[in-house]
Amino acid sequence: MVGLLQSGFSLGLLAFFGKVSYSNYLYHTLVGYSLFEWIGRQQTVASNLIAVAAVVVVSTWVAYLSYILVELPSGRFCKVHEPRFLLRFSKLRRR
Repeated sequence: MVGLLQSGFSLGLLAFFGKVSYSNYLYHTLVGYSLFEWIGRQQTVASNLIAVAAVVVVSTWVAYLSYILVELPSGRFCKVHEPRFLLRFSKLRRR
């Protein structure tokens, strides 16, 4: 795996999950348990697997929305305003 990654190998799906991984970490429990509560216990193994797949898809979708609507704008905000904050911080340290 390390050799593939060092050689420049890239898989779009892995890159996508890498981008939304933190949001997925934050939301998967809330979304997952809420959906499982709403869906209810299924009678067959196949139905339970379908429910799990649906929860993974919805949880990933929520994570993606969070990435687009929260993480990217806040990152842009920080890049724009960081010099001003650093300047203020350096003035405070000199006092």
